[in-house]
Amino acid sequence: MAFKRTALLCFLSLGSTVVPLLAQGDVSGVWRVHSERPDGTFDDAYLNLKQEGKAVTGSVIHNYHGTPIKDGSFSGGKLHFTMNPWRQVVITYDGRLIEDALGLTVSTASEPSKPPKVIKASATRSNIEATRPPAPLPVPELHDVPDNGLVRTPPMGWNSWNHFAGKVTDATVRHTADVIAGSGMKEAGYLYVNIDDTWQGERDSAGVIKPNKKFPDMKALADYVHSKGLKIGIYSSPGPLTCAGYEGSMGHEAQDAKTYAEWGMDYLKYDWCSAGEIYKDSDLQAVYQKMGDALQASGRPIVYSLCQYGRGDVWKWGAKVGGNLWRTTGDIDDKWKSLEEIGFAQADINSYVKAGHWNDPDML
Repeated sequence: MAFKRTALLCFLSLGSTVVPLLAQGDVSGVWRVHSERPDGTFDDAYLNLKQEGKAVTGSVIHNYHGTPIKDGSFSGGKLHFTMNPWRQVVITYDGRLIEDALGLTVSTASEPSKPPKVIKASATRSNIEATRPPAPLPVPELHDVPDNGLVRTPPMGWNSWNHFAGKVTDATVRHTADVIAGSGMKEAGYLYVNIDDTWQGERDSAGVIKPNKKFPDMKALADYVHSKGLKIGIYSSPGPLTCAGYEGSMGHEAQDAKTYAEWGMDYLKYDWCSAGEIYKDSDLQAVYQKMGDALQASGRPIVYSLCQYGRGDVWKWGAKVGGNLWRTTGDIDDKWKSLEEIGFAQADINSYVKAGHWNDPDML
């Protein structure tokens, strides 16, 4: 999952009210949109705007990444612009300047055949420093992480993202495990039930990651999946934030690996996302090695899936950081052209595949 789709997640989650008083003024500057998600966590996005006459330019910044705005204008106290954060998605902003706040109506159109999703939001003045990522942490010297002995054949199973995205819940995962176990898919080798992004809550005072209210008891959920004869997976990022803007593992690698082991997790998808705004591609191997070492030290065998979209010729070093599989491409799409281009491109790097270490052309 690449960072390009994060803006959609962010702006589908906003919620507030619009105050009906208009004011003239200038919308130049940084505006913070702070919102509570349905799962009880909070998300921040920033409008970085520049007004010249009636014209408005700038970007929407989420997870430290800015997406340029288009067709921006401000007249009569009313703001308007659009943005195209990911593929065919178009998000339209219509706002009103209310004293020193913006009341926003955000309309997201992702499919021509479906009506857009419309939400209300509000934004207050902020500063550019708030949009910038933290400084990179020191990277370790390179060494070879031992082979964990897992997935001697390519891992097969289910991932929550493509259908459920941010709506995945404990009940979703349990039901999916029931279906896989009862439909013959388990006997065919589909063993992994993997929770993708948006499960994360906040860290406690000791820095231990907690799930949000969609997942009240991760240990109990893992036990349930195991009771079906299946394995369970989880998701994080080497950056401070995941693709959807939830808590990442930067600076907490050993702590998070230990938590996943205590919960009984069998698989980790580790998504580059916000790390790409902090580290250079030349740091990829060292940054992924951090979590590879942490998983080895966790006391539990956990499949390590590197999700970095083929950056840095990962197939040359993925096994060295303890990786069992690594993304070789950008996000796949459920269209023949995407399947064809990505599928046939794998032949050129097939020589790097061996038992326990696999090229991953993204999930179907």
